[in-house]
Amino acid sequence: MQNIGTALVFFLKYYDEMERLYDEEKTLPVVETRLDKEAIYKKIQTVGTQAGSDAADLITTCMAELQEQLQAINGIELRTNQRGTIERDRGIEISVFADKKKSNGVRRQLGLLLDRDELVPWVWSRGGREAEGPILRLLGAAASPSCERDFTAGAVTLRATSIDWRTATGFQLDARPVIEEVQKTLRILTPEFITEWLREE
Repeated sequence: MQNIGTALVFFLKYYDEMERLYDEEKTLPVVETRLDKEAIYKKIQTVGTQAGSDAADLITTCMAELQEQLQAINGIELRTNQRGTIERDRGIEISVFADKKKSNGVRRQLGLLLDRDELVPWVWSRGGREAEGPILRLLGAAASPSCERDFTAGAVTLRATSIDWRTATGFQLDARPVIEEVQKTLRILTPEFITEWLREE
């Protein structure tokens, strides 16, 4: 992946307008007065859909190294959300199961969320705020509790990677430094961490 997709760069450079048009009211007064408003709204929908696909490409590329390492760990099973969900939510969730506990439902997840101008890695355990304690103990100063970023209780976040969409030239933005920084952050989620995390109840 050389560059972040141009539709995603466009969407995020003009985030407030695109959110209003694509996700919220789906109208804008300046467009409503135009004769070609239906064609404009169709283009906006196309850009929004492609931006979701571009976001999924970026997120899955950032997570590929970690997923490969997780798949090599004996005694665990992974379940990743569908591509369409990643595109819609601009985030990936990987459920991590100790084989014998899979029947008890999802108890642990990790993932990556594109939050406007940041990629935020996170780790979650069922059990609300109390479940954050063991994760924070295992990850130390590299992790922050859910309340610091308004995440779901039970989640801790790792260092976010900022993306300065304003620096794009002609909606071209190099993906490599972003991917490298996210992957560097995710390397704290070692096989040893996963093993200890799964032992926590």
